[in-house]
Amino acid sequence: MRKAIWVRTPIIPGYTDNEENISCIARFISQNLSRATRYDLIVFNVVCVPKYNRLGIPWELDGVNLVTRDTMASLAKVAWDEGLEFVHWSGMTRADKEIS
Repeated sequence: MRKAIWVRTPIIPGYTDNEENISCIARFISQNLSRATRYDLIVFNVVCVPKYNRLGIPWELDGVNLVTRDTMASLAKVAWDEGLEFVHWSGMTRADKEIS
């Protein structure tokens, strides 16, 4: 099948939000996935926190803030610098809404 593929990476503070990680993924895409037409960086969100609280289930990422617009722009640039010209990021960032 010669279908285009999109690759998505969730940007999770303390886990996937570093330049080395994004650089390695982008390089892999550039060198190995010729059918890739889009690379999405997806902002971590905290919309599930109330559900975990209602269920009484501890969540390892409770209290983690959203990433900033600057962080997302920087990570997107890292992917661009690896040769990907189809990098996009989406989601609510700390600059969009403060989480207390």
